[in-house]
Amino acid sequence: MKKLLATILALVMALSLCSVAWAAGEYTPLPDADGNGTITLTEDVTFNGNATLDLTGKTVKTSGYTIIVASGTVSITGGTFVNEVAGVITEGSKDPHGILAVNAGATLNITSASLKTAAYQPLTVKGTCNSVGTAYECTVANNQYDSRVMILVDGSGAHLNMPSGSVEMVASESASDGMYGIYASNGGKVTVGDAATGTGPSVHSQFAALGNNHDTSPSVWNIYGGEYVSAAKATANEWWKYFCGALYLPATTDINIYGGTFKGGNYAVCMPWADAGTDVDISGGTFSTDNGDGLFFYRSNTAASTTTHPDVTITGGQYNGTLVAGDVQNPAMNVSGGTYTTDVSNYVNSQPVAKRNNGEYVVGTSAVVSAANADRSITIVKGNDAQLNGVNSGVKVVVTGDAVSVNGTRVTNDDVNGYTVPTQNYYYYPATDTKKDETKGSPKTFDAGVGIYAVTALLSVGGMAWAGKKRG
Repeated sequence: MKKLLATILALVMALSLCSVAWAAGEYTPLPDADGNGTITLTEDVTFNGNATLDLTGKTVKTSGYTIIVASGTVSITGGTFVNEVAGVITEGSKDPHGILAVNAGATLNITSASLKTAAYQPLTVKGTCNSVGTAYECTVANNQYDSRVMILVDGSGAHLNMPSGSVEMVASESASDGMYGIYASNGGKVTVGDAATGTGPSVHSQFAALGNNHDTSPSVWNIYGGEYVSAAKATANEWWKYFCGALYLPATTDINIYGGTFKGGNYAVCMPWADAGTDVDISGGTFSTDNGDGLFFYRSNTAASTTTHPDVTITGGQYNGTLVAGDVQNPAMNVSGGTYTTDVSNYVNSQPVAKRNNGEYVVGTSAVVSAANADRSITIVKGNDAQLNGVNSGVKVVVTGDAVSVNGTRVTNDDVNGYTVPTQNYYYYPATDTKKDETKGSPKTFDAGVGIYAVTALLSVGGMAWAGKKRG
């Protein structure tokens, strides 16, 4: 019996040793995890070539060191990455103590992970990074790293694709100091949100949630959805006021916004260098401020800058607040769609603008017709000779601006009481010219079938008579 127990014990010990041997090197080139599932870095770690790591349930303590994807494609699922070393912002010795860095030409796929840092810039992208459902967090008051960023996308070959996830930071303890969320520079490209679902990540920052800088332009952005909020709000006449927007676009930028929610302290979108060549196309999204001055801020870079303004095209979206603020009086803004809480007629060139019963303004032919039918009345503040077809009967149309056509009827501001679309009635008028001996109400008509039958009969009789004569 003792021999049997000894044998079993030996087997158990052997299996235990085997399991440790199997686990060794599982996360190469990262160190092995300890018994608590913690991986601790003692130096920078570099991936050269393809690798796939499942770090679900594991904690990676980076201790101020960086995991570098130098080449190939590295896919990481799960894991909590923690850096507790403070970042350095002193000129000449700056060090963000980043957690992950992707070199040019390399690819990182990171899914359902968490990166927490007591420093800044936990992720640097110079190659390609697909970040799905991953959270990035600064765990200290973010004013400690004024004007630094959480995610840097840098270089013409850099692309961050982030359909979901989050960027968060502890609130700033100084109103005029703080960090940015995602920053693109030197040709970097950022895609946030999911085009198929219209959803996206949440980015909450002190200064701009998304942005670039006029010294490091250009950059390219595609935004399909998500929530982008900046907390900073300057009071009147403070010089840093134009940093206080959810989007900060002072540089040459190509940005397409298809959806999402954008809220800033003073502005939703800041474009402080008005001659930078920024191209903004917006077809969806909701824009608002914290009782700020306006949704879009323009500011001339030079006194002579009167013609080269950012080119902003709006075809849709919801805009809650005054549309434009700043010292540029005639921004290159073309509005052809969307819903607004203020009149935007000055920025509309070809579409109708109408005020709804709830005080909102809608732009665009189909939007005006839809609102008119829903509210049963509409006020046209700018008509642009629009053809409003499909307006339901009983709808009242009042024109205070230039004329429109309603179901083919021209309506102008001369119609002080408005125009109500008439009810369409259709009637059948029966013939009444009948003889006394005919059935009442039966009209006198010629039956073509009966006529043909009679002619045929006559021809038949005539033919028979002619044939009889010939035989006789």
